[in-house]
Amino acid sequence: MTRKRREMAALSDEDMRFLNDIDLEVLVIRDASRVIREALVPDKLDIKVEIGCGGIAKLQIFIVTPQFEGLPLLQRHKLVQAAVRTIPAYERRVHAITITKALTPAQYEETQKAA
Repeated sequence: MTRKRREMAALSDEDMRFLNDIDLEVLVIRDASRVIREALVPDKLDIKVEIGCGGIAKLQIFIVTPQFEGLPLLQRHKLVQAAVRTIPAYERRVHAITITKALTPAQYEETQKAA
């Protein structure tokens, strides 16, 4: 038995659940980041994940991309949601998507100047 396996065997069920949630978070962030980057080519992308009961994720997404130029907020959100829905096994992995900000580069620069 390897050292890592011995350490894993010594963990309680609660510890294993915690580790599994971290693994799930990493996988969901990786997959969400990949599909959003492919679809929207963002200048800035920040994804936060909360894993709930049953290992289903709630995503919080902050995105800045030139593809939002001239689009109303609702259309921007629809583009992000459409990209996230292409995550493999989306229905079993993602429960909710919250888009905290969906900005153009110019809008993002304005918010940085104001801060």
